Amino acid sequence: MPPKVRELIANLERAGFVDRGGKGSHRNFVHAKVTKPVVLSGNLGDDAKQYQVRAVQLAGSPECLIRCPAERMLATRAEVAAAG
Repeated sequence: MPPKVRELIANLERAGFVDRGGKGSHRNFVHAKVTKPVVLSGNLGDDAKQYQVRAVQLAGSPECLIRCPAERMLATRAEVAAAG
């Protein structure tokens, strides 16, 4: 069962990301140490798409691990890239 959008948002906020807003159901999360914003769409109770889960995982740096409850794993950018 995929995680909910609200769980991904909670993970990003725990990692220090800030919601800078967006249009409609889109939310842009920015962090001072990450160059590109993480964009999440959908209502809070919607199931997250796989590409959204991957975007949240890739946003984490080695010193800032983001835990994905659905995957039950810790992933750094290098580990996700190596897995394909």
